[in-house]
Amino acid sequence: MNKKVIIFGLILLSLFLIGCGEKGPVCNSPYIVMGNGCCLDKDSNSICDKDEGLSAEKDKEELKSTAELFAVYYEAGDYEKLYDMSTPERRSQRSKGDFIKLANQKFGKDGAYGLEYRDALIDGEKGYVTYYESYLGEESISPKYYFKNVEGDWYFNGFTLAFMFGCFKEAECIENEYLLDACQETCVEQDQRLRPESEKKFRCYKNSCSCVCWDDEKESGTVTEPDIKFVHQDE
Repeated sequence: MNKKVIIFGLILLSLFLIGCGEKGPVCNSPYIVMGNGCCLDKDSNSICDKDEGLSAEKDKEELKSTAELFAVYYEAGDYEKLYDMSTPERRSQRSKGDFIKLANQKFGKDGAYGLEYRDALIDGEKGYVTYYESYLGEESISPKYYFKNVEGDWYFNGFTLAFMFGCFKEAECIENEYLLDACQETCVEQDQRLRPESEKKFRCYKNSCSCVCWDDEKESGTVTEPDIKFVHQDE
């Protein structure tokens, strides 16, 4: 047989085998290709449902671990460690030293307040944890504590009064971008309004930026802490 014909035949065979090797499995919706087979993807997010379930379970376990450690530090009043467990965004708002001073002023360190992990709900990068809360012998279920997943790790996204509204001088309150809206809504809820004079709207009272809610009938103002439910941020 002609040598050239043999070589040409081998080339054709090689191309045929390569072409066959590149052809993968065909999967019909709601299945997607996974390796050499197919897997179920009911929500069409290109992730196999079985892997997604394992990932969600792992996320919840990691959040639980973080939340339990947070409870230990919270009960001990260890604000240095609680600062380190706070989101990078929170830490960018306040130095560790200032946070510790403000947190001790705002939240105290009497050891009478306890948290025991109860459950967690994960919504994307947000995690909402509830605790069994004990205070002076009384137990209740806490409101939801907000944690946030940042690059695969869970952090606490709270302590708003210390991180965002803590102060050492009044100028910090005047320059606070979140305070105006929060104070206006806080005062309205009390059937009052924020004091109209621009230089007298806010006070740094007991290391907390506070609102001066104005009563038109009495022509007097009351220093009031802003209600954090009116803080428009990523909650």
